[in-house]
Amino acid sequence: MAGASRGAVYYIDFNNGKDGAQGTSKVNAWKHSPAQTGFGGRYTHAAGDRFVFKGGTIWPSSTLPLHIRHSGTWEKYDAYTADSTWYQGNFFTRPVFTGEHRKVALVFAENESCFVLNGLAFMDYGVAGEYNGGKGLECNGCSRYTIQNCTITPNAWLGLYLHSYRGIMAEQIIIEGCDISAAGQAIVIATEAANTIFKGVLIRNNRIHDLSSQIAGPTHGDGIHTWNSPDSDLSQYITDLTITANVFDGDFSRIGPGEGAMTSLIYLTDPGMYATISENVLTYSKATSFASLIWVRNFDEVKIYNNTLVQKPEIGGIGIIVGQGRGRQRTVITNNIIDNCQSAYYIYADASPAVKIDHNCCVTTSRVIGYWNGEGKDAQAWRALGNDLSGIFSSKSSLSPVDFRLQSDSPCFDHGMGAGGSGRID
Repeated sequence: MAGASRGAVYYIDFNNGKDGAQGTSKVNAWKHSPAQTGFGGRYTHAAGDRFVFKGGTIWPSSTLPLHIRHSGTWEKYDAYTADSTWYQGNFFTRPVFTGEHRKVALVFAENESCFVLNGLAFMDYGVAGEYNGGKGLECNGCSRYTIQNCTITPNAWLGLYLHSYRGIMAEQIIIEGCDISAAGQAIVIATEAANTIFKGVLIRNNRIHDLSSQIAGPTHGDGIHTWNSPDSDLSQYITDLTITANVFDGDFSRIGPGEGAMTSLIYLTDPGMYATISENVLTYSKATSFASLIWVRNFDEVKIYNNTLVQKPEIGGIGIIVGQGRGRQRTVITNNIIDNCQSAYYIYADASPAVKIDHNCCVTTSRVIGYWNGEGKDAQAWRALGNDLSGIFSSKSSLSPVDFRLQSDSPCFDHGMGAGGSGRID
């Protein structure tokens, strides 16, 4: 677990614990943690304290939010976690924190740092199919924290809302190994004040799926979305962002009436620099429309490599969009498999002078491989622009429909270019 904890260990058991107990053993557990509504025990914080919630146990809305009020240190992260050997029932399941559809925030932290959420389940801020404008897990003005191995099904507009209203440097934020669904936008990273910088954000090995229950009303859905406010303020931005080895799948269609729809599974917008998007699988099971599966605008120095992007052939759509911003968008797109899109790319005029595209395998449902400054280009015209000179164009998918791996007869084998993305752009 990130940020090793070396403080005291406290145990929390909602069904059998008592806040008047010492809380320092499984048989002498608290009912609530000090971070929860209703805690009636005595507690003095020390950096590195570890709060272990009993598996198979449910903490209802009356105990929420899990409000993180203390910070650890760089050497001693506080931890809110589980122990797979301590549980109620016949086998271990994650401790559950439920808003019971009552629009109660699940997790809230403000201006804290050096903490970990690990191995917990958070669910049901709101109701499926109803737009609510809510945030499931919110970290505002926080730095150096990790959310890992958690199940997050909030039925809220935003699943994880990682943002700051303060002019600070927020560093070393990790979202890893989580299962996230039922949120209009699964992960949002946002700067909302002058001189606010997010630096070193890692989003790795997560599954983001089935957001449909919150693609409702006016919601435009996204898997991972970055923004700043106001977008004209160039003093606030995100840098050193890594999105790698994530899987996007399932149902992203709109539910019920309204104008809401998906934008992208990865949507980077407003000022940012130094981002890597690699080794991800982006697909879906139910026919729906996307602007594109990846869209990068107002981000400088982005590498998009070794990803698999799969559209449904009856829908088509765009694989990767770059641009519609303010220029300076140096982007490298290489070693990707872009399958069953109507067109693989849409490159806006503000981005086209500094985009490098090569060694990609493009399976399109039309003759247009990509749009360049608004004009559709077939394979010959696309290569004439210097794009995908070593790429592959096809009208037939080379992927298994089961697991999206290359089929044995795919021309993509041995056609890539090295690791595809080490180092920053020259």
